[in-house]
Amino acid sequence: MDNIGKRDLSHIRVGEDMVWPNLGARLNDLEWNLRHNKAYTLTREDQLLLATLCNAYREIIAKTNRERNFVCNDIKRKLKQHYYEGRIQ
Repeated sequence: MDNIGKRDLSHIRVGEDMVWPNLGARLNDLEWNLRHNKAYTLTREDQLLLATLCNAYREIIAKTNRERNFVCNDIKRKLKQHYYEGRIQ
């Protein structure tokens, strides 16, 4: 489980006991298609992506401000490390 997100960064480990999805470009593409492409049909992958988004939203809303800030700041830090420094911890 320690390797989650180290290769493709599909998930990001936060703290010792949390893993959050990195929806990134996949979510941007899906959002655009849902808004602008009337002929777009949801795939099973799209459905799972939306389910992941719903779960992440529900979890982040349920957290206290302190917990939410910790999660958001850690995710931002790790994304920055991954994209700008080529590594993630």
